[in-house]
Parts: sequence; structure tokens; C-alpha cells
Amino acid sequence: MNNRLFPDPAAEAPGRAFIAHCDGGSRGNPGPSGYGAVIEDANGRVVAELSEYLGIQTNNFAEYSGLLAVLRWAVENKAKRLRVVSDSELMVKQMQLLYKVKSPALRPLFDEALRLSRHIDHFEMRHTLRGGNKQAEVLANEAVDKGMERMVKNYQIQGWFDGCCEPKNPGGHAAWGAVLHVNGESVYRAGGYCGVGPAMSNNVAEYSAFIAVATECLKYPGFALIRGDSKLVVMQLNGRWKVHGGLYLPFYKQAKTLWDQLKNRAHLVWIPREQNDICDVLSKKVLKDMGIKFMLQPDDNEPLDELKEQYRRALAE
Repeated sequence: MNNRLFPDPAAEAPGRAFIAHCDGGSRGNPGPSGYGAVIEDANGRVVAELSEYLGIQTNNFAEYSGLLAVLRWAVENKAKRLRVVSDSELMVKQMQLLYKVKSPALRPLFDEALRLSRHIDHFEMRHTLRGGNKQAEVLANEAVDKGMERMVKNYQIQGWFDGCCEPKNPGGHAAWGAVLHVNGESVYRAGGYCGVGPAMSNNVAEYSAFIAVATECLKYPGFALIRGDSKLVVMQLNGRWKVHGGLYLPFYKQAKTLWDQLKNRAHLVWIPREQNDICDVLSKKVLKDMGIKFMLQPDDNEPLDELKEQYRRALAE
């Protein structure tokens, strides 16, 4: 075995090495998570595509899971030389023994990755920016999407929320939309107006939307899945981001009180905006009905009739 487990990143792997790009992601952190990996031979031919849905996990757990999948493939296929490329600087630096592994949840994964890497004659890791890891990222997102499709069937209660602030943010008109389904039936679908002026912002609207859907959730027994496209709301309520204050602070406090009552029987996860179209339409319709002109999202400045048709199609899906 090479006497340097993690050689100088500037050095080229000797001979004909396999190149693996791996990525992991979590929507909510923790939230629905998965990994993706693409392995190429020395000629650039794709020899393996790996992906898996991991359930509710952290982003770092997903990153390490992708690395472990690559290493297991390499060991099973008796690869002698392997270079792994990842956009997780934390994982790369930890595997290069430059950073300590402080997380108890990551330590077993790190130890297993080290053990597997010792079965490979020449193993190295390199960091890339996110743009250099696109194929693996696509596989990871597809794994999460498919996993969430299966996962949602286990929840009796499903909620969505969204907010907007136009024609400027902060200081514009803020509105929210929220939807709740119980056992597959729509029990709540509403939009509301927060107000206008210097105390209003998009984050105020997002938190107001969460407050609306969480209030309705508490009326029903069972396990809940709540989804929104505001990373700020999802990450702060999940305790992953600090709350520094701002216009939304009183709304955060109210939302936190509700979430503390729900979180033992609920998951709060982030979803891309395109997966939140019903609540997006509901929040915008409030402002459209008031004649508010949209400036921050000019592509969404459709006539009201088109918005209503978009809403009708979204509900029919």
C-alpha cells in the first residue's frame, strides 16, 4: 500500500485511476436525505452510478454515506487506484486528517471510510466547488425525491406553507398561503394578508404561513410532515441556524412555540419552490386580488385569471 494514505492533492494518482464524484444532501438538515455518486474509469467511461435515499438525516451524514458507497464499490471491484471528488470541504479535510471529527454521529462513518480506504493501493480525495459535482448532485436529488414519494405515504398529516412580499422586500405588502391534508383529504387551504410597511418582509410572510399551517396541524392527531421553501424558517425551527433578530423575530417566537408542541410527532423539511406551487399561488393571489404589482418576481406577474387557472391545475394533480 502507498505509504501516504492521502497524498499531496497536487500530485497525480499513479497509473490509471478510477475517478468518483460523490454528493449528499438533506432537505431540512436534518431532513429527507440521500446521496449520489458517479464513478468513471481512466478513459472517462461511466462504470457505476450509485444513489440511495437515507431517510431523515443530516447533510454531513449524507455526504459520508456517498463516500462509503464509493469505497465499498471500489473494494468489491478490486480497484487499486481511486480518486474521490466531493464538494464537502468538511469531509475532505477530515479524510485528509486536517480536521478533527467532533460529531459522535459522524465518527463511525469516518472510521469505516478510513478502514475501507486502506484496502486501496492509492486513494486520495479532492475538493471541488458545487458546480464541479453536478452529476452526483442530480443523482442525490433524484434519490431524495423518490424517497420522499414513498415517505409521505406514512404521514397522516401533510402541510405546506409559503409567503411573499411585493413590490419590495422588506417594506412591501406581505402575504401567505398554507395547505393541510389529513389522510389524503384537503382540510385547510387558505391565504392571508400580513400587512404593508417597514415592518413587513418575505421572512415575516413565511413565518406567518408556517404559523397558519402549524395551528391547523395541532387540531389533528397523527404524525405530520410540513414542507416549505424557506430555508430560513426550516433551518431556524430545526435548530440548525441561529436567530439573530430582525423584523421576523416576534413571528419566529410564535412559530417556535407551535413547533415545540408539534416536533415530537412531526418533521419540518425544505422543498424547492417548484414543489410548493399551491401555496405559492395562494400567497400571490392575496396580493393579486389587491392589485399589487409584482416587481421582485416579474416572471410571475401573470393576469389573475392565469393565476386562478394555475391554482386549479395544481389542486387537480
